[in-house]
Amino acid sequence: MLISIVVPVYNEEKNIREILERVRAVLERMSSEFEIIFAMDPSPDRTENVILEARAQDPCVKSSPRVMTAQKANLANGTSHAALSHRKYRSFRNAYRGFV
Repeated sequence: MLISIVVPVYNEEKNIREILERVRAVLERMSSEFEIIFAMDPSPDRTENVILEARAQDPCVKSSPRVMTAQKANLANGTSHAALSHRKYRSFRNAYRGFV
């Protein structure tokens, strides 16, 4: 069972690694097949760079194209990315502290 988690992010440079650790810990108990899709809104910090570094190290980490949008549109962008992958299960979360 492949599970997709879509996480809209903006100015989350300091939280990305913790989000990945926490989400991965939960998903590994549920399924061996999953992806974490970051729906990126262009941030003035290093959010995008941190995500790209994580993608280079972990094939489960994905990102949708960077588009300047409101949060709802950013979430829709990430959802489209998951839908294009023909995933059966999806979850949507914001990248706030206390995420999981």
